[in-house]
Amino acid sequence: MSNENLPWPERYRPVSQEQLVGNTDTIHTLREWISSWRKRIPRKRAILLIGPPGVGKTASICALSHDLNMELVEFNASDKRNKGIIEATVWIAATQQTLDGRLRIIMLDEVDGLSGTSDRGGVGAILSVIKESVHPIDDSK
Repeated sequence: MSNENLPWPERYRPVSQEQLVGNTDTIHTLREWISSWRKRIPRKRAILLIGPPGVGKTASICALSHDLNMELVEFNASDKRNKGIIEATVWIAATQQTLDGRLRIIMLDEVDGLSGTSDRGGVGAILSVIKESVHPIDDSK
């Protein structure tokens, strides 16, 4: 697919921290937390980014994963909601090593959309995955 066919936000999404504008303290803290995984698994295995659409939550994670040479695995909570699906897909990504030995960032986008009977057990499954993860997890909402 050519770049021209992508939606505007995807076409112009920052690919490096240098291209991010604003939220410098938060991005610095986020970078330090993600980098800390290279030394050891930290006590806090997940980070929750909260803010209105368009402030750069997803763009920051994408840019930092590129800059830090980490594999980014993105799950949209609207697609992967119930306990079984989360355990089958997110758990595998969070607990298995990458083929090339790099760290992986697991991004669960739109977790604030988890609710109702179709999402039954989704939040509990996410919490279980976080406890066992060997990779950083970002819960964006």
